[in-house]
Amino acid sequence: MRLSVFVGIVLVAVLSLFIVELTHQRQKQLQIEHLQLAAKEELAVLRSELESAIYSDIFFANSLITLITVSPDSTRDLWSQVAAELFRHSSYLRNVAIAPDDVIRFVYPLKGNRKALGTDFRKVPEQWRTVERAREMQSTFLAGPVHLVQGGVGLIVRTPIFTDPPLNSAYWGSCSAVIDVSRLFDDVGIKQLAEKYAFAIRGVDGLGAKGKVFYGNERVFDDIFASENVKFPSGSWFMAIAPGTLYDSLPWVQKNVARLIGYPVLFVLLAAFITIYRLYHQAHRHSLEDELTRLPNRRYLMYTLEQQVDNVYKKGQGFTLINLDLDDFKVINDTYGHAAGDKVLIEISGRIRKALRGSDIVARVGGDEFLAILPRVQEEEDIRHILISLKQVLMETPVNIGDTSIPVRVSVGYAIYNQYGMDIDALMSMADRSMYRAKGKKMA
Repeated sequence: MRLSVFVGIVLVAVLSLFIVELTHQRQKQLQIEHLQLAAKEELAVLRSELESAIYSDIFFANSLITLITVSPDSTRDLWSQVAAELFRHSSYLRNVAIAPDDVIRFVYPLKGNRKALGTDFRKVPEQWRTVERAREMQSTFLAGPVHLVQGGVGLIVRTPIFTDPPLNSAYWGSCSAVIDVSRLFDDVGIKQLAEKYAFAIRGVDGLGAKGKVFYGNERVFDDIFASENVKFPSGSWFMAIAPGTLYDSLPWVQKNVARLIGYPVLFVLLAAFITIYRLYHQAHRHSLEDELTRLPNRRYLMYTLEQQVDNVYKKGQGFTLINLDLDDFKVINDTYGHAAGDKVLIEISGRIRKALRGSDIVARVGGDEFLAILPRVQEEEDIRHILISLKQVLMETPVNIGDTSIPVRVSVGYAIYNQYGMDIDALMSMADRSMYRAKGKKMA
């Protein structure tokens, strides 16, 4: 019984541990998903700000292109006036260059950019590639980001100029506007984002996820946690965040909430379960056990008698019920005191158990009355030997309490149950009468 309860407690504990750890893992997954959602939201905001800023500057640059498309013979003074106005409204334009026949003839602002005048794009392969690409596309092409000679990083907005839209067969030249990517990234918060996350951007020349990495560590793209595409007229950039140490950086308490709650609750529940079981076990034991002698009580004996009766029916195995009574026990109590009487009962209980077999059931059913069930014993000769041995063990040696020796006398009777259908009360009555007959013979 105790082993099965122990196994049950262990199984409950293991199952509870599994549930706590499963809850912890689920909590961890939810926290990671929350971090991922937060990262995606920040990337979405960043994408929106990047697209807004770049499209805005492209729009301002197109103002100058529109002027030339409508009036290709307009003067450089007019170009300067328009350029000055669009720079006043633009946030990130560094310079703009007009190249009739793909040779730079105008640049604004002129200060710091004078050397660019006269540059023939066809003689600069790297630049010619992007100018030609814009012409072939007949639309704006974003080249780079590239490292600028003047310092910093720039995004080159190449736009072909045709004087016969929408046919676009009369190619006039091109317009190149440089967007200050370094300042743009500072303003939209990319540096702050990169300090918080493992962050990178790829997509040189608008090639998106297939392009080269131009910001951050390329290894970010090996374990993408959140991503966004920044879309432009001619392509896109691919931004990504890797999980890195995001989860590990959470406070220890926040990461272990499930365990911090689960294990104490588990401990309390197990402690409560064990306490309740112990109380139940004690109550159950007390309900079936004599408190003084620790022998089974009358209730337990009756339960066992019913089982023995069933065995007679099922297996044909009879049994004997012994009734044992201490003679003159009242005299012992009156002479030596009730405490001494209790010790006599305890000693006699131990002697009875030693005299009988381990399979025999001994119970205290009254003040000085004991009953014993002897399974599979139903022969008179066997019973006679058992009773002689039992009396000898009980009466041969007095019960010693300190310096006092108390002689003990007992009367023993019995009844044999070997026929199914006999009433248990009748059986006990037979054993009781047998005991009193034995007691009467001593008094005669």
